[in-house]
Amino acid sequence: MAYISASFISAGKKTMRDGNKKYLIEFGKPNLANEWSEVSSPDNRKMMSAYREFFRLGKSEWIKLVKKGKLVKYTKTQTKAIENTEAAITNAFKKLDKLKQERAMNQILSGKVELSIVAKWSDGFKFLVAGNTRLVAQMEAFGEGCVWQFDVPDDGE
Repeated sequence: MAYISASFISAGKKTMRDGNKKYLIEFGKPNLANEWSEVSSPDNRKMMSAYREFFRLGKSEWIKLVKKGKLVKYTKTQTKAIENTEAAITNAFKKLDKLKQERAMNQILSGKVELSIVAKWSDGFKFLVAGNTRLVAQMEAFGEGCVWQFDVPDDGE
């Protein structure tokens, strides 16, 4: 069974292609309360300053910020500009956690995929906050994928 929360809220539908076969995928807004665990993880905060920055905002302010995002489609080549993901690497999917692989592929096969989260700064820096396996699975299946992308305001905004 695909891991889709009961609170799945559609962010839109996109036609994705696997060779000649078309799939109509409904993309769901990310479950931000659940994805906060990526931001609040002590290990992630130690390794990545983006997580520290979001953690300092606090859960409710972070959720408020991320909710301002939108669905954005990326090609495999375009994902090279996103830090913290293997989405641009060929065959990266096989190296990811097996349970997460299964959940991500089940979402794709069900036609309902929870969007990964990408933060974008004004200088163009992009960082995958959550959903690496889901994004890599889309790249593996279609050579492109969709994310929920939000803008990170400059200090003082």
